[in-house]
Amino acid sequence: GMSMVKSAYQRWLKTLDREQFDALTDRKVWLFILFVFVVIIALASHAPWVGDYFGMRFWPALLSLLPVALCALAVSAKPLEKGMRLEHWGVLILVTTGAFQFFMWALVCFSAMPGATAMAALPILLCAYHGESYRFSKKYLWWGLSFIPALLLALLIAPTQEHQAVLAISALIACAAAGTMGNYGVMRAEALRERDALKAAIDAQALLDSVREIEEKQHLLYELRGTNHDAGNALSGVLMNLDFLSDLLNQDQFSEQDINTLRDMNHDLQLSTRRLRELIEKGRDTGKQAEAKEAVNVLEVVQQIAEEVQRLHPDLHVDLDIDPALRTAPIAHLHGGQLALYRVLQNIVKNASEGNGQQAASAVEIVLTRIGDHLLCRVLDNGPGFAHHQLDESVVQLATTKENGTGLGLYTSQRLLLANHGKLTRSNRPSGGAEVSIQLPLESHTQALSA
Repeated sequence: GMSMVKSAYQRWLKTLDREQFDALTDRKVWLFILFVFVVIIALASHAPWVGDYFGMRFWPALLSLLPVALCALAVSAKPLEKGMRLEHWGVLILVTTGAFQFFMWALVCFSAMPGATAMAALPILLCAYHGESYRFSKKYLWWGLSFIPALLLALLIAPTQEHQAVLAISALIACAAAGTMGNYGVMRAEALRERDALKAAIDAQALLDSVREIEEKQHLLYELRGTNHDAGNALSGVLMNLDFLSDLLNQDQFSEQDINTLRDMNHDLQLSTRRLRELIEKGRDTGKQAEAKEAVNVLEVVQQIAEEVQRLHPDLHVDLDIDPALRTAPIAHLHGGQLALYRVLQNIVKNASEGNGQQAASAVEIVLTRIGDHLLCRVLDNGPGFAHHQLDESVVQLATTKENGTGLGLYTSQRLLLANHGKLTRSNRPSGGAEVSIQLPLESHTQALSA
């Protein structure tokens, strides 16, 4: 019913890039466009050689520009835009688009052969631009409300069958161009929305994690302050007893009361020192809690990811190269534990196996080596490698070459590695393909674990 049509129309309007359409409200831009086309009409009708080729009829062509000028006047009236509802603004834009398209097709009709054929390039280019701007596709067909009436009206004023043939063929080309650019616009808009949503979610989660960590550190700080206060009280008692004991020991003789006092002081000193030792141990445990990380068997995680990738991509050759120096399982203590390392390596190996979305790798090699107290994990593939501009860009810019890609894999990996004092680097291999390396701090000693 009408409600479904209205709902679909509103959804389409919300997908449009309002910043792009805001340029239509600039009156100076419209004046420049109108001036350019007046010059084009004058040249195509009166200029030497150019006028002879196009043979354009000046006054009819100039008259067909009048509706565009009137629509431009309405669209560039910002008070009018602010007072209009979104649905009505969309109608005004479609009417303006229709007037502009009719003017372009009319230039073909008012030109003589063979100039009319060359002039047909203008409406084709305009339709391609409008296709991307209006998201013209199977999902959004609203641009057709401007295109069809403009073309039919141009066919009615076409002076000869030759002009009608040029219009028909040009219209088919224009539709194909608009559809191609429209589909590109839809996919690009969806990819950008998904990218922005995922990036916002990651940033929000990172911020939440930071807040939680700060709150935890603040709580631990309060505990340490309390422990320090209690330790100070215990130490004050010890010092007071020691001062009193020093004065008492300076006496030449001890009475029975002095001996009893010494016994009480000895008992107090034992209690105070025991309490002080307990407080010191509590403070040490609190400090360890602040740096709590989970021990992760890196080799086990790498082997698990290699098996999963091989299972998902049977045609992909996955090879593991483990340094003989890693005879015992390399242990890394990481914030986020095994899940954090799994996500990092999974993203990197997944990107290596998929390539750039057009050309995939046929082989991926995972190389594990140990450099001092750090573990180096290199993921190498024989795919297309990184584009030069990607290597110059920061990972945070989320550059991706995949059609529906977001670039968030490396972004997520880098965030998790930075949180664990790790490092991520990218490069292209001299023999072809890409290399992504991660470096993680290891324990000062390894523990023998079964991998």
